[in-house]
Amino acid sequence: MLKIWLWVFTVFLLSLSTEALSMQETTSCKLYASAFGGIVELDLNSGEWKRFSEGRKNLLGWDETQRAFYTLDFLPFHLEELAFPLSIIHVNERTTQEIYRLRSDNVALAPDGKTLVYVELIQRVFHLKTLDLTNGNNALTVPIPRIETRFFWSPDSEQIGIGVQQGEDRSRLQFYQLDGDPNITVIELDHPIYADLTYEGHPQWSPNGEQISVQLQTPDGLRIHLVNVETREVTLLRNGRTPRWSHQGDQLAYFDEENLNIYPLETGEQRTFPFEGIALLPSWSPDDRQIAYLEYSIPPKESLLPDKLTVLNLEDGVSRTFSFDDVTFNLEPILWRCD
Repeated sequence: MLKIWLWVFTVFLLSLSTEALSMQETTSCKLYASAFGGIVELDLNSGEWKRFSEGRKNLLGWDETQRAFYTLDFLPFHLEELAFPLSIIHVNERTTQEIYRLRSDNVALAPDGKTLVYVELIQRVFHLKTLDLTNGNNALTVPIPRIETRFFWSPDSEQIGIGVQQGEDRSRLQFYQLDGDPNITVIELDHPIYADLTYEGHPQWSPNGEQISVQLQTPDGLRIHLVNVETREVTLLRNGRTPRWSHQGDQLAYFDEENLNIYPLETGEQRTFPFEGIALLPSWSPDDRQIAYLEYSIPPKESLLPDKLTVLNLEDGVSRTFSFDDVTFNLEPILWRCD
């Protein structure tokens, strides 16, 4: 009997230990968001926030090797060159280094953090260009049609996608190979793609590379579709906006007018989490157990920009909303860093 009780007690202690570790993993995260006047850092453990850097910056992504952020600076804007400074911010030293100047703000960092894609107008023709961040070379330059979305990368960092309108009632997705292969993959769509050069509307590749979520303008309104990359089959999924894949690729988060929705692709048993006002740009935590998103106050502030950041725990449905004095956020994704 004593052995049984010892075993039960040991299992109990292990469960407490596991739960404690789980909570530590969940709460030992920091969020970074581009705000008017600088990048804001929020410590989820303490609930404290601070300005991580000054100036109007677009957060492009995180480089784990260098422990640094890549940012596109909007101020100072080099008017004589019509160029935006591309900078790297080293977290440990808190130093900012300009590494390049781009003549476009439609840019996207590859998932592996090694390549940047951007659009540039050359002799009145749009070109897709890539910048190898390891050596500073332009690896690829190809002419492209006028694009209606931001660039989106395949998860293996080998393909670059764009959305293109085809007249008034059709559109297509086009994919370019980073290695310069001239063959362009084209997937035709029966409805116009949601034309939006902000981060709200751009398509997104699934983590396994098999599907792409895209928003299409149908006669019934804005609808989320899934595109099978191999078969090119297009499937209507849901009414809503801003679909974002979980890191495991088994769920999609998206908004409708009143709810944040979590849609598991395998079961289809959707969960809904209501919010008040206007919410946008959902961002999954690395463990897929939380989602952060931006919100507007009701009525919106004079800046017409979101001024609240909400973090929702998907396991218990509890949300925390943070507002930061007079800080308003740019319409750009929230980045998670969990140590």
